[in-house]
Amino acid sequence: MILFVYYSILLALFASLASFFMVVGSRTVLGQSFIRGRSKCDNCQVTLSPLALIPIIGYGLSAGKCQTCRQSIPFIYPFCEGFFAIFSFLFFLNHPTVTAILLCMIFATLLIMTSADLALQIIPDRFQVILLLVVIYYLYRNPHLALLTHVTFSLLVFTTLITCNYLLHQGIGGGDVKTLAVLALMLGPLTFSYLLLIASGLALCHICYVKIKNVNPPTGLPFIPYLFFAYPIVFYIL
Repeated sequence: MILFVYYSILLALFASLASFFMVVGSRTVLGQSFIRGRSKCDNCQVTLSPLALIPIIGYGLSAGKCQTCRQSIPFIYPFCEGFFAIFSFLFFLNHPTVTAILLCMIFATLLIMTSADLALQIIPDRFQVILLLVVIYYLYRNPHLALLTHVTFSLLVFTTLITCNYLLHQGIGGGDVKTLAVLALMLGPLTFSYLLLIASGLALCHICYVKIKNVNPPTGLPFIPYLFFAYPIVFYIL
């Protein structure tokens, strides 16, 4: 019973952190403070009730709609909260504490970048720098990794994507290039290949879903969210 309560508190904590991280990402690119001010409905700008702000549960209590204008709240919000909570919890169950903290910090940074990418398709450089610094410390804490191989592969990924951007009219975004290069540095050739395969598969499934539903697709394709969802999965398929 005590263990169940402990695990429940951990999951609730991770879900709350996920909610906060999404606020950080979206408000940063919108030029707003993520410290002051309650969350508001994107449609009517009315401040959301305390119950609606409860991670995951609040979405169900409000039936997925703003209680003022009845505009639907995107399902991506509670889904990201639940996804982050579950896999952060698994990181702490299956890895030493320091390693789990570093993996969660990288996961959290990807979530912040996901929120920013979904808001305006912009990834501020400050998030890229944070991601790089955490990855460098992760590599320092794991000396068994082939550092030279990881660095060489990361440079190869970065050079290839920059070249594609130069040659193609509509290449991958600069934020995506830097994020992929940093993740290549962390994961190395094999694990990164799985990451890219899973992320690309998720993106393809999403595009097919949009086509089937006859929904007008957004301009451009935010790729960071697919990397966010693929990131924790690669640790459980190898």
